[in-house]
Amino acid sequence: MTNPTGNWALENLPAFEELYAAIEQMSLEAGAAGDSVKETGTLVKAAPSIDIARERVARAAAAVRECPPPPDAESARHLAATLDALDEFRTAGRFGDWVEAWTRVMEHNDAFARAFATANGQQREGS
Repeated sequence: MTNPTGNWALENLPAFEELYAAIEQMSLEAGAAGDSVKETGTLVKAAPSIDIARERVARAAAAVRECPPPPDAESARHLAATLDALDEFRTAGRFGDWVEAWTRVMEHNDAFARAFATANGQQREGS
């Protein structure tokens, strides 16, 4: 018997690999942006690489939106919430909104990973 969730993951792996690489890059840049904001008081003057990272995240999220939704409802719900939060994050101009949106991205992304692992018959560490 095949696992439709596992099959879905294999079929959509390249898009998710890029999304997770983009999220990892953005996480690293977020720290630098925070330091820059402390010094300048604004996100606009934050490290220029932050814009590159945000655009990479936006492109990766757009590619994931082109994938069919996960076959299990819980994973699909959390994936949609992650992508919505990424849209909010991409367009946030004020630093407080930016941080809040990024926090939602990370929370929903973690919830998606847990739900997906459960649907795929795997246990994640700490679950």
